[in-house]
Amino acid sequence: RVNNSEQGSVVFSGTTNAENDQIVTLRIGSPPIIANPIVTVGGVWTHTQDISSLADDTITVTADVSDLAGNPATQDTTVINKDTTLPTLAIDDLLMGDDRVNNSEQGAVVISGTTIGVEDGQTVTLTIAGEDTTVTVTGGVWTHTEDISSLADGNIVIKADVSDLVGNAAIQVPRTLVKDTYLPSIAIGVIEDDDIVSNSEQAAVVISGTAETKDNQPV
Repeated sequence: RVNNSEQGSVVFSGTTNAENDQIVTLRIGSPPIIANPIVTVGGVWTHTQDISSLADDTITVTADVSDLAGNPATQDTTVINKDTTLPTLAIDDLLMGDDRVNNSEQGAVVISGTTIGVEDGQTVTLTIAGEDTTVTVTGGVWTHTEDISSLADGNIVIKADVSDLVGNAAIQVPRTLVKDTYLPSIAIGVIEDDDIVSNSEQAAVVISGTAETKDNQPV
């Protein structure tokens, strides 16, 4: 099998009982790429060929050689499969509902995603803040639960990598989680200056206080 990264330099090789310096003629695909003449040395031959111009499919390869007297060998044929289509990989949006992790969520952060063109059983490598873990693709989806309690608050970069069965690698798509586990504080101030509400005050009691949190958060 030949994948996307291999198609530019596919190694073809074989053996023969023809004498040294006899020429092997190699035909690859249809219409064929006819390789440059290949010289036999010590009963073996080898050739590296770019097959980028051939379409993805089953590709027939034939080899011919004659001995020094001109007797042709029985033509040998083999078949290779070219598959250069890159799979796709995506990390779900939004993780944990909002791409943010709070104090109560940090012990079990669910990281999940989807793949297209990746066979069941292939491994997704997740890199979370520089540390790798693996998860298996099933039915085009994958999911992993990670404890990130040991990581500091801030932006946490998550990367995912996967290859199909042939070895074609999906383009990496990173995502950033924001971890914020700092617990805010809140306090109610003294109501009506003395925490006592009189008859004249009861229709409009002012309740106020302070909060150590971001602006515009509801109390």
